[in-house]
Amino acid sequence: MKYTNTIKKFKSYCNSYYCPCYISKYVDGLSDDEFVLFYNEVKLAASYLIDEDYLFYKMFWIMKCPWNNLSEELFLQLFFNIEGYDLSKIITDAKFNELYNMFISSLEDILTQEDIDLSLNNDNILLV
Repeated sequence: MKYTNTIKKFKSYCNSYYCPCYISKYVDGLSDDEFVLFYNEVKLAASYLIDEDYLFYKMFWIMKCPWNNLSEELFLQLFFNIEGYDLSKIITDAKFNELYNMFISSLEDILTQEDIDLSLNNDNILLV
């Protein structure tokens, strides 16, 4: 990973003219603690990808809306894949499956909190 090896390297990248302006502007508004959290989110999301530059490209769309978990937002961007990219060049199958399972488990948690029972054994969603 060329940008997210260390927090120092990531910070210098975010402050360079190579970094997309939407990321630089976002990082400028973060405190040191918030930057560390952001770095950890980016590092985790980048670990799912073969091409780290693709993450920064997708972050343009992700950062247009409020987000809590960068990995889940990345998964949604990859899952819907509206640009029609060949995902085999961007993400490994094992990482995609890991991300898919993480996303489904967090979705089940959300649905459970709202008193909705999701049965994954069949195609039906049962409302309780």
